[in-house]
Amino acid sequence: MYRICKDCGTKINYSTEEIEKDIPDYCPDCNLVIAKGRYGKNIKGGKTLFATVGENLGHMVMSESILRFYREQNPDETVSLLTPVETLDISEKVSGDFDKLFWADVSNIALPPDDPRVIKYSFARECTAISKLGYYPKWQDRHDNANIKIDNDIHRLAEHNKFIIFHARKSKGNPHKNITDIEFYKILEALKDSNMILVGNDGSIYSGGVKPYLDFKNVLSLDQIAYICGHENCIATIGKDSGVLHLAAAAGSKVIGFGYQSKYWFPKSGKVECFMNTGEWQKFLACVEKLA
Repeated sequence: MYRICKDCGTKINYSTEEIEKDIPDYCPDCNLVIAKGRYGKNIKGGKTLFATVGENLGHMVMSESILRFYREQNPDETVSLLTPVETLDISEKVSGDFDKLFWADVSNIALPPDDPRVIKYSFARECTAISKLGYYPKWQDRHDNANIKIDNDIHRLAEHNKFIIFHARKSKGNPHKNITDIEFYKILEALKDSNMILVGNDGSIYSGGVKPYLDFKNVLSLDQIAYICGHENCIATIGKDSGVLHLAAAAGSKVIGFGYQSKYWFPKSGKVECFMNTGEWQKFLACVEKLA
């Protein structure tokens, strides 16, 4: 059994059981709600809620562009992003004081309420589609950069030298995204003659003697990381599928990343080169070597 996508004409294969469950007449890439405006648009005096997308850094960064795009398309509505507590509350007891409640597939702290005003959407696909319309996530507008205090060592390097930001992810959550020892040392070797700054609020990986980089892991706040990534002397931010790469892209940095399982989770900007987790390590390494 199959259906033809109403937007692009792609053949969509389904089982008989799936067809009977009223599968949408769009392929996954075209089954968009926010980017395509498939909802009651711009209700004058309306109140629209977005369920939390969690505390994952990548989700936090990407959600900014979705909310900004929606607000521009619906200027007569009041739009609010719910906190995790508010999302849990509304999941358990639906309040009548809203017109639309958007619920992302990554809003997994609770199930959406059974209410006709709930609009489900695919978070990464919507963000990807919106970015193609020129709406990239932003971070640099959050604070006045002049008020962000940076350690003297990193400040001197940033002001007087070109440098590369490296996020060597080593976290307990999603261990498949962690950089391996081999990957780590290959990158160090490729950039041995470059000024490198390690960032991120996770574990350390280096086990050698004198570190061939400035180590600012677990030292800088997110705003400070965004500041140095967006600095005019930052050549690029590199790393393996992580929220820091989303933050860097949103701050204006060139980003080179690898280890992705889906292209929809690539950081969104016009200065991104990212590679999948299968068969593209050498392509990533070749891009990194060009930075040296």
